[in-house]
Amino acid sequence: MYPFMARPQTGHSVFAEHSFHHFRNSVNRPDNTIPQTPQKSGSRNLAILAILLISVSFLGTVGCGVNVRAFSTPAGNTSLVATPASVDFGSVSVGDSADQKLTLANNGSEAVQITTLNVSNSAFSVNGQGTLPVSLAAGKSLSINVHFSPKDSTDTSGQLSVNATSNTTTDLSSMIKLHGSGGKKGSLSNLSCANATMTGPGSDTCTVTLSSAAKGNQGIVGLESSSSAIKVPASVTVPSGATTASFVASVSAVTTSQTVTLTASQGSESKSTSIKLSSESGSSTTANASVSALSCGSISITGQLADSCTVSLSGAAPSAGVTVSLASSSSSVKVPNSITVPATQKTAVFTADVAAVSTAKSVTLTATTGSTSRTVSLNLAAGTAALSVNATSISFGSTSLNTPTSQSLKLSATGSASVTVKAVAITGAGFSVSGGNYPLTLSPGQSVSLDLQFDPKTAGDATGQLTISSDSPSNPTVGVSLSGTGASHKVSLSWDPPTSSAEAIAGYNVYRKNDGTASYSRLNSKPNPATTYSDSSVQSGQTYDYVVKSVDTSGTESKASNMTTVSVP
Repeated sequence: MYPFMARPQTGHSVFAEHSFHHFRNSVNRPDNTIPQTPQKSGSRNLAILAILLISVSFLGTVGCGVNVRAFSTPAGNTSLVATPASVDFGSVSVGDSADQKLTLANNGSEAVQITTLNVSNSAFSVNGQGTLPVSLAAGKSLSINVHFSPKDSTDTSGQLSVNATSNTTTDLSSMIKLHGSGGKKGSLSNLSCANATMTGPGSDTCTVTLSSAAKGNQGIVGLESSSSAIKVPASVTVPSGATTASFVASVSAVTTSQTVTLTASQGSESKSTSIKLSSESGSSTTANASVSALSCGSISITGQLADSCTVSLSGAAPSAGVTVSLASSSSSVKVPNSITVPATQKTAVFTADVAAVSTAKSVTLTATTGSTSRTVSLNLAAGTAALSVNATSISFGSTSLNTPTSQSLKLSATGSASVTVKAVAITGAGFSVSGGNYPLTLSPGQSVSLDLQFDPKTAGDATGQLTISSDSPSNPTVGVSLSGTGASHKVSLSWDPPTSSAEAIAGYNVYRKNDGTASYSRLNSKPNPATTYSDSSVQSGQTYDYVVKSVDTSGTESKASNMTTVSVP
């Protein structure tokens, strides 16, 4: 007896491959054994098939539970190798993103054409689909940027499917494993002030600290004071990409000593610090310690700027210091309420926060001590809002039905003023978009990523359009064309011919039955002369059993080869 036992294994073919091995003189199993004596028809002896190999091809990105690696054709003419074989991004904060490079190298002797790149999880994306197909000559390599943007703080896995063709092999594909995890967003971790004790009026520089770099509006921190003796801004913003921001606490003179608590809060997190105020004991400014000058580093400004300004006294400040009141003629430039020139010093520095303006204007800053005032004028030029996108067309390539694949689109504020994205809309069957809440305002240099998805329900070409509306005067409406192809599944069969037969083999018959049914149906109308067969009539969600029989010149069939089962996603 020659029993045949199916055992799946991975291979280097273009498809996810299951091979079934022949074991001689093994266990006698009636359900899948073949007599040692071939089937006879008169005096004809016809050997049965030795091995049946089943290759399952799913056009697009699917998961069949098969570990597919770097691939090549059996002839050895082409060999396309991915380095690394899997990509792990580690932990990335939710709201942030990370990129890694992947190299596809053609180590074979003939050119390979890379046709599509698809990912199975929308948290991952790759750049370069719009330039496909790409021909990769023998010995050359292609670098691909893989992008990870976690949507929540969970472990995330996916696969990158690379589809290619060559002159000798019409369908090459490989899957590279992708992995990453979402980390917790940056949160408030500390509040501190330069002076823990103060006597008389003055100002104290305080700092809020986040556990990780701020992104977007994550850096907004609310502020409070437990007493009117110390005034603080309502909030302070940690700039995107930074972990700290400073603000000025304006201290008034008190008649009795007291301790004031300052509190910073962000979401459910809060931090506090205390400043002890002592009553002033008769110190006063001298006639020579009046404000003599006010200057700023920049007086002609376009867009946003933290401008460094300096107040100067006519003489050194006394032991209690000198408090200088500050004011701005416009909300476009914000300054502290006051600043203190320390004892024995003649100058003190503060920051004027300049916002981008849509109309040119002149803003006057004023510094006052007693009856003496000095001013400086800042000339603000109108900023220009501009929005750019990193692609005008996106192709998803060939994608299996009911198998979503994703790509990302980046929107950036490239002008000298903030730009507001009013709305994002998408049309076309199977296309969808997520990412961002609208209206969304982007500061100069800030960007946001949109997640585009193609999930075809019917076979054939599909087109769509992404429309982005903003207040950018140069391009208030931006259109991005979308395309993709819904592809049906197919199962490709291949087998080894009999190693010996008393009669010539005329061809082969392929049989299939659905899972749960008792009988097989023949798929080919006449014997197939080749040792391969492609079944394109399979349906998603179905499971099929296949066997193959050899046929001699008189039409006599051998017994069936080993049976294998294929589940279509």
